[in-house]
Amino acid sequence: PTAELSGCYFHLCQSLLRFLQANGFKQQYETDIEFADNIHKIASLPFLEPKSVVEGFESLCSKFGDDYQPILDYIEDTYIGRVRGSTRRDPMFPIPFWNMHDRVLNNQHRTNNKVEAWHRKLNCAFQCYHPTLWTFLDKLIKEENNLHSDI
Repeated sequence: PTAELSGCYFHLCQSLLRFLQANGFKQQYETDIEFADNIHKIASLPFLEPKSVVEGFESLCSKFGDDYQPILDYIEDTYIGRVRGSTRRDPMFPIPFWNMHDRVLNNQHRTNNKVEAWHRKLNCAFQCYHPTLWTFLDKLIKEENNLHSDI
């Protein structure tokens, strides 16, 4: 198998925005240009080379004031890994999973929008949540035929 799991840039940004919303930063994000610009800097970390992400994060940490600490803690725990002694703990989502640097250079997708669109199309074809096995197979065969006719 050659499948490679990778994160979606849209969902990473959505996660960051949901954190801002849930923690009372929404108003500041919408009205304070400097604050929004700094959040965009955080959201640009995925475009650094993977080996430079931690250094980039630490650089942002040194430039942002104490009011950013909850946001930086969230990013560190979720995407960077918190410092433990002379190393870092594993984050919830490792850097190679969500990093976009190589995908941009290789002209690959940064989101999973096409996959989600295909799932939505397939769900509409079933017109129910739990099709029978035969209905499921019939719809898959029709979808495969549609794909071959499109090619």
